[in-house]
Amino acid sequence: MEDTKHIYIRTENVQQKLKVLGYYDGKEDGILGPQTKSALIRFQKAKKLKADGIIGSQVKKALKIN
Repeated sequence: MEDTKHIYIRTENVQQKLKVLGYYDGKEDGILGPQTKSALIRFQKAKKLKADGIIGSQVKKALKIN
């Protein structure tokens, strides 16, 4: 259960950062749904990262999320 909570918080943080940067305009709900994944892939492509829609260490680093 604790792992799910951690993922929820991290996804919401990613949504917030992507929104500030103009990649995401949806609800900050902590769900890695199609709209969040699409925004994440656009961000990854723009930053020349592997565009897989996964919130990995490179994405966290690029978004400055601890």
